[in-house]
Amino acid sequence: MDYKVFLWSGFSVFCRILYQLFNLNLLTMKRTVGLVLTVVGLVATIITGIQAMNESESFSFLGMDVGVSSADWTPLIISVIVLIVGLVLAASSRGK
Repeated sequence: MDYKVFLWSGFSVFCRILYQLFNLNLLTMKRTVGLVLTVVGLVATIITGIQAMNESESFSFLGMDVGVSSADWTPLIISVIVLIVGLVLAASSRGK
């Protein structure tokens, strides 16, 4: 199964559950999901960013500070993507 189809079906199931539980329309659900993803993405970006900075080291070479990173940047990239998706969902629901 294609991952885009899987993600979209998961999102539609989540929207149906929200609709049944809270009787929300699609724009309200998009705004709610967008705000939740924005908050989760922001918190995850801050936490993983701090962890990545703590795992980085720097040394001085000829008067310049050279940074050497041994951090895993994948969690930071994923959390930024979640933050951007949340912002896009929240912004797209406000214009209508």
